[in-house]
Amino acid sequence: AIIFKAILTLAGKHEPIDILTVSQELKRTNELEVVGGSFYVSALTNRIASSANIEMHARIVTEMYFKRKMILIGTEIIKKAYEESTDCFELIDVAANEISNVLNDIEVKQAKKLSDVRDQVLENCALAINNEKPSGVPIPHRVLQKHTNGWRKGHLIILAARPGMGKTAGAMEYAYHAAKEGEPTDFFSLEMPATELAGRIMARESFVSSQKINNNTVDKDELAAIIKDTMCFDGIPLFIDDTPNLSITRLRSKAHRQVRENKVKLIVIDYLQLMDGLADESTREQVVSNISRGLKRLARELELPIIAISQLSRQVENRPGGGKRPQLSDLRDSGSIEQDADMVIFYYRPEYYGIEVDENNQPTQNL
Repeated sequence: AIIFKAILTLAGKHEPIDILTVSQELKRTNELEVVGGSFYVSALTNRIASSANIEMHARIVTEMYFKRKMILIGTEIIKKAYEESTDCFELIDVAANEISNVLNDIEVKQAKKLSDVRDQVLENCALAINNEKPSGVPIPHRVLQKHTNGWRKGHLIILAARPGMGKTAGAMEYAYHAAKEGEPTDFFSLEMPATELAGRIMARESFVSSQKINNNTVDKDELAAIIKDTMCFDGIPLFIDDTPNLSITRLRSKAHRQVRENKVKLIVIDYLQLMDGLADESTREQVVSNISRGLKRLARELELPIIAISQLSRQVENRPGGGKRPQLSDLRDSGSIEQDADMVIFYYRPEYYGIEVDENNQPTQNL
């Protein structure tokens, strides 16, 4: 390692690298004797007959590096597993996270030449022209679909509103539509149990009240209709995870697994402020900032869109007059949400605030 560091120093100075220059550099840093003297440095060159197979040799060195890294991770996990104070599930998350980091190091992205990226963009455009399906994950709203051409890979989309505006219903609609179009989708619900969310989708398909389904007060005819209208669920790749108190580390681990096993193309999270932060984060703003940053990183890492529901602050309610339309500054707990997001969608129901006509003097009933 010391010799290699000397070689890197010479390379940084654009100086030639041979036995003499490396030995001189080690002398300069008083490390020549530490590594075994000039004899050891010269002996190293005798171990490689030629540079013809240098790529293979480099691969062997890399493999040994990753093996050592896995030994270190494994040793640390074993050590923590023996400690009484260690939380079992936290340890599993840490292990999955560490192994995922090693995988990221292996699959490191290389810089691309502009012309190569141009060809990729043109190819995507040509495919979009010849293919009726959007280039991103499909969206149920036609206007939004037209503007965006689908939820895009690596994007973090924030869906924000005050309570009672229909955030969860909207997010579930996005997830269900994508899954029906053949795009496997993972819905993480930190607020509602999976059965309640499934009940909502069942109500949507069967036109039986979701309240009756979730309260188990349907009659025989309604039950028969629900069974008949939800038979299609067998072929819809929508996965609902209702794990409470989910941390960004645990979400990352679960998401990687879903992408690996079920080829998930879209992740929806309900909702961001209910996620757990790290123990050493002192303020709520810090917690939410790290969660939103972690979600953006995860979207880039997995190369898929993530839709996260977010609450809005009470500033909307306190705004005087009829100006209850939400804006970016209303995002709750952290200003970093608007920085990390690629798109922010606000849900707004003027009728909720007793506003009977909008700015164009149109009625707001059921709007």
